Amino acid sequence: MKRNILVCLSLVIVLSVIGFSADWINSKDKALQALRSKDYSLAIEICLEQLASTPDDYEFNFILSYAYAFSNQWEKAIDVLDKMIALYPDNSDVLLFWARVQSWMKNSEAAESGYNRILTSNPDNVEAMIGLAEVASRTKDNPKAIDIYEKILHSSQDNPDLHFRLGRVYLWDGNYNKAREHMEEAVRLDPENTEYQQVLTNSRPQFTDNFEIRYQHRIESFSDQRDNYIDQEFVFQFSVPKNMGTLLLKYNQTSRFDEQDHQYGMEFYPHLWNGAYGYLDLNYSSKALLYPQISFLAEVYQTFLSSAEFSLGYRRMNFRTNPISIYLGSLGYYLGRFYTYFRWYYSLEDKVNTFSWTINIRRYFSKDNYVSLGYGQGSRPFDISTIDDFLITQSRIFQAGFIWYFFKGIRLEFHFSHTDEKASPDRNTFYVCTGYRW
Repeated sequence: MKRNILVCLSLVIVLSVIGFSADWINSKDKALQALRSKDYSLAIEICLEQLASTPDDYEFNFILSYAYAFSNQWEKAIDVLDKMIALYPDNSDVLLFWARVQSWMKNSEAAESGYNRILTSNPDNVEAMIGLAEVASRTKDNPKAIDIYEKILHSSQDNPDLHFRLGRVYLWDGNYNKAREHMEEAVRLDPENTEYQQVLTNSRPQFTDNFEIRYQHRIESFSDQRDNYIDQEFVFQFSVPKNMGTLLLKYNQTSRFDEQDHQYGMEFYPHLWNGAYGYLDLNYSSKALLYPQISFLAEVYQTFLSSAEFSLGYRRMNFRTNPISIYLGSLGYYLGRFYTYFRWYYSLEDKVNTFSWTINIRRYFSKDNYVSLGYGQGSRPFDISTIDDFLITQSRIFQAGFIWYFFKGIRLEFHFSHTDEKASPDRNTFYVCTGYRW
């Protein structure tokens, strides 16, 4: 009798375990299927139901952390992963996903710490090294990201994803030859990957030394009915070899007060150090009736906080009657497709020092195409080009315009501004530019 009871109890226990295991497996499959189909709320519901009875279950906790993270509930994902790290402190999969979620949350220091923790015990963990490189590129430390990717590629030359990632960082760093080399290698290794093909195609214009010619025409009309001022400019732009920067050669002509003047100049935008570039503008006028005989501008731009930049510069304009010096600068910030910048001018003159500023907002539709609105006030809230601009003492300016490239090569640019001058007639400025690049 006792023997029969023990056999029955054993059978019940075995069947219960089998039933529990079947339910567990079935629930896990359902949770994974919900995760794959991006039904994150269902995956979370299934995991929480199972974890109510087995709170330390590894697989359901891991699935739950993924479902939270992929549904942008990052704090909850981190809470689950923190609990798992306490239970499994040396599990590289848990540590790796923890670091990735921290990176998605833009907690760069925490993400870097997580990846380094993995590499301390496993120096050859490729996923952790890639994670470190991604953090470096996201924080604009392109040289560090390039160095990490190059080390990984020493033993993974046939990995198209690594070539693609490295090419992308070289592109951001302005090294177009290297960027093209690695992106083309990624496409060669994985020709069916549409993302590689698309990025390579979209980036091709940056891989070549672009040339551009432009004609710019500006008309200024006044409320006192004087004759319009007419300015014209011809520009030839090209990239300097070895990715040193962009050079513009230009010729300007102005007609004002029944006088004409001519000016020859050049602009250079050199790459300096990581996250910095320069702006150099040199001009010469032989007649110097309206233009300064010699003028130059030197300005340095530096990025910071990944989405912001500031600049400081100095302009000198040697007019025949009155040479002037202008200190200037700017502060800009990128927020998605919008770029807002504040620019100021401070000039040193014989009797009084003047200050003016402008603020401008651009909405980008691509790397080159945007529309803009602006407002400024002060002595001269715009870039001075002739002696007539210098004579203004106090004004407000309203601006609007756009730059657009059609069929990738045809440029069309239009700007309008209204200047309300305190002691002089108001002026309206119409600026049109057309050009072609190849």
